[in-house]
Amino acid sequence: MLGRAMADYCRTDTAGLFRSGDFGGRISYIQDLLPDLPGYALTLYTNASTLGRLFGSLAGGAAALLLGYRHAYWGCLLLLISAFVLMIPQSTSFSAG
Repeated sequence: MLGRAMADYCRTDTAGLFRSGDFGGRISYIQDLLPDLPGYALTLYTNASTLGRLFGSLAGGAAALLLGYRHAYWGCLLLLISAFVLMIPQSTSFSAG
């Protein structure tokens, strides 16, 4: 049924969106993905978060300098839409009954 498949999708694939409301939730989510490597999970999250903020700010500033702020905002919107499209599962199987 479509309702059950949608519920399963929301529960499994987008659980990270709902778990990442606070810092502890985000760390717990990463550690759930890597249960045998808790230190590695924390380091991976911390470094990725820092590098994301660093390169995001640099790229946004460069885009605003080269293209103007209006085009930089449109580029951010395009990246946001692309991220949501990538979160859609590639294949879904619906079972009859």
